[in-house]
Amino acid sequence: IDEALDYYVDNYDNNMTGRYQAAIKEQKLVRVTFTPEQTAELNELAESVRQEWVAKHSRNFNARALFDYTAALFAK
Repeated sequence: IDEALDYYVDNYDNNMTGRYQAAIKEQKLVRVTFTPEQTAELNELAESVRQEWVAKHSRNFNARALFDYTAALFAK
């Protein structure tokens, strides 16, 4: 198991994270960070969009459950 995990981590670092970081550098992108107050304001402004997404997709799958699950992951 350790060998498989080492392979997975190495593969992910080199093929995903490494390529992502190289693309950021190549495109000369600048990381933007927000204060907690700015983040709270953005979240408040985005709430209606989130609710519209859930309503729109609820016919096709359990959009509320997916949204709540994903939101919980980001909250960690």
